[in-house]
Amino acid sequence: MHRRNIDWWNTLDAVKEYLALTKYASVPRNATWPLQAPNGQKIGEWWLRQRKSYKTGLLLSDQVSALEQIGMQWDPRDVSWWANLKVAMNYIQVTGHTEVPQSAVCAWPG
Repeated sequence: MHRRNIDWWNTLDAVKEYLALTKYASVPRNATWPLQAPNGQKIGEWWLRQRKSYKTGLLLSDQVSALEQIGMQWDPRDVSWWANLKVAMNYIQVTGHTEVPQSAVCAWPG
């Protein structure tokens, strides 16, 4: 196996450990592994690069599958849009209308 490919899979393992420990659904841009290590592996930047690589067709199919298995969302804006729609639908269900005042605060769906 090519060294670069080994590094990719090793980084994926670090991301899996990070997600399991933090219980996050995604990896923030500034995330490192181990957590808070001054010279830790910059897994947040790696996570973002995988999205770019996917969009340009540079990821192998087994890499795409592995990332999807741990919850990779290729377009986080799409995920955010659907989550916000769910919040709006919950508001409508509770209040019976769509006239949301600017002061309204809704709990994030969980």
